[in-house]
Amino acid sequence: MSVWRLDAVRGKMSKKSLMLAGAFGVIAVVFGATRTLSKHPAFPSAKATPDRGFSIGRQRRWNLTLEARLENPGGTASGAAKSTRITGDWVMTVSGTSVSGYDVACKIDHPHATGNGFNDVSPEDLASLEKRLATYFWISYQPDGAAVRAYFPRDMEDDIRNFLQLVVTQTQLVQAPQQALQWTATERDSAGTYFAAYQRRTPGEIVKRKLKYVTVDGTSDSIGSGLGVTVDASETRIAVDGNQDILSLDSQEKLHLSAMPGMPPFAVEMYVSLRGPVASTTATALIGSLERARAGLDNMAIVTHRPGDKEALARRDDRLIQGASWDQIMARVRDNPTDNGSVARFEAWLRRRPQDATTATTLARGNDDAVAKTVLSSLGVAGTPEAQSALCAFALDESAMTERRRLAIETLVRTSEPTAATFSALSRLLDDREPRIRRQALFTAGTVARLGYASDAKEASQIESLLLQRYSGCNGAACADLMIALGNLGTPRVMPAIEHGLGPEEASGLRAEAARSLRLVKDPAADKRLATLIHDDHSPAVRAAAIFATGFRPLAPLLEPLVRAVTDDAVDYVRIAAIGALAGHLADSPLIENALVLAARRDPQASVRRVARQTLGSRFPNPDDPPKGSSHKQRTSAE
Repeated sequence: MSVWRLDAVRGKMSKKSLMLAGAFGVIAVVFGATRTLSKHPAFPSAKATPDRGFSIGRQRRWNLTLEARLENPGGTASGAAKSTRITGDWVMTVSGTSVSGYDVACKIDHPHATGNGFNDVSPEDLASLEKRLATYFWISYQPDGAAVRAYFPRDMEDDIRNFLQLVVTQTQLVQAPQQALQWTATERDSAGTYFAAYQRRTPGEIVKRKLKYVTVDGTSDSIGSGLGVTVDASETRIAVDGNQDILSLDSQEKLHLSAMPGMPPFAVEMYVSLRGPVASTTATALIGSLERARAGLDNMAIVTHRPGDKEALARRDDRLIQGASWDQIMARVRDNPTDNGSVARFEAWLRRRPQDATTATTLARGNDDAVAKTVLSSLGVAGTPEAQSALCAFALDESAMTERRRLAIETLVRTSEPTAATFSALSRLLDDREPRIRRQALFTAGTVARLGYASDAKEASQIESLLLQRYSGCNGAACADLMIALGNLGTPRVMPAIEHGLGPEEASGLRAEAARSLRLVKDPAADKRLATLIHDDHSPAVRAAAIFATGFRPLAPLLEPLVRAVTDDAVDYVRIAAIGALAGHLADSPLIENALVLAARRDPQASVRRVARQTLGSRFPNPDDPPKGSSHKQRTSAE
């Protein structure tokens, strides 16, 4: 099932962001989170037989009603719950068959949309939407009735696809391999994979219940992560004929979706019915229609169709600020700067109304530190050229408080596409009269240049050259700060400077910073250098810094030196650092578990034994079991 959002008529309709509250493609469509799968889940197989209604050209028609209600218990800027009702004739025509299943041409004839989800939509736009819903598309089914592939016209909007696919997945009946009275199936809809339980009440009635979602697609994405889904109630009653074809269907479902920052919890209710069917007919014109239309169709798995990340974020932002004014949003941030919902709406406004970025900085000047921090951070997250300009102007203003200027510079690292003006401002700030400003600009310049290579390689390269030039002429403590900036930059060009910083004659502090600066360098030489430092460097501070750097890199080239550091290094805090670096990789290699078991049993320091045991958790064996690893030989030399 899928909560969908129809922005079907571009222009006025997309701006009004019609929310058709169904079930939960909101995870992907509103928040932009769903991924396209390359494989389908396994379904029970059944032998296709001609009497199951697979004859080519056979057309069946039902009266379709779909009603949906979406409630936000925590309240939204737009207020009331949204309800939607779609009616029409659901028409399915078998266009082709094969040993692997059958293809069906699907269409809603005479669709009609009502409900308060359309209150702000003109009659002309609504008529255009209904016309777009009445478009043929195709679904491939397995012989057991599981929908596995969708074929939509390439110019069909994502939201129209999601609604039409919703009808398909809400009305699918996965048959038992044999004439069982009860069976289960692992099914897939546009939101994810779920367990379904079937029960045959009578020869002509089947009851289906969705038990729970096994996986929910896309919940680790930057725009839609962390959602939890609970199936509160689900029952679908299906009347079938002697060939197990659907005569009628009634489905009711209730879900709760957990909250995420800026969005209160969703309560979703869905009702779908098929009535009829009208007597079967033969539609010869649709025989082979999928093959004829295939060149103009998108062919994909059953997943939620979504726009690109930027469009998905824009839709989410529009929803967050709907019905609110700039004065209201600023007042909420000023009164409660740590409230996630207020901050999310503030960031959304800055993205959708970038001309207000300069006004936003007035909040950072005339209010307390918490408000200033939220405002400046939100401008960095918004990342528009206007937001960057406002941050740079604030940072360059010597009349502003130094700490807030420093924070304005720091928050530029949250900007994914820095502008040429931002690079220019950072270059000027490197020579600011205030030491704290110069230092923060230095650190930020490295990170912004690394992020900016994708959008403006020329400007990023100039910052890179400037930092390298300054390092070549540095002295004393300034060298360590420049090394930090080069580490934030992390391009292959910084390797010679890092090697210089690792020189045996250099101060221990600079050498440790140089080791840490290898963490982001995309060069195999960085892995080799880290391995040498971990195993051979005479300074425990440098060895620990190198171990820290491994946490940002693939483990495989660094596995052996990290494992040896756990058991062989002479300094306890270095051994603890190595245990921490391997903690998230216990399942990657038996060498890791063996080394930690040895440390947990035999390390001479109680603190190291305790950390190793805690890291192993339930993997820590009975103390009487013989160890699997080699003998514990510890380094005896230390700085």
